[in-house]
Amino acid sequence: AREARLRHYGHVVRRREEEPIRRAKNMPVIGRRSVERQRIRWMDVVGRDVVEAELEEGDARYR
Repeated sequence: AREARLRHYGHVVRRREEEPIRRAKNMPVIGRRSVERQRIRWMDVVGRDVVEAELEEGDARYR
C-alpha cells in the first residue's frame, strides 16, 4: 500500500502547477478540524511514508 501511495504522490508532484490536482494539493482548507479524534488525512500518511523511505519531493520530480 505504501508503494502505491508513493507512486500516486509522484504522479501528483510531476504535474504542472496549473493542473487541478496540484492546486488541490496546495489549497488551504477553510474551517476548523473537530475536537474529537482526528481523521487521518492522505497527505499526513504520504508525508510519513516519504520520511520513512528517506525521500524528498524532488526525487519524484526527477525520476
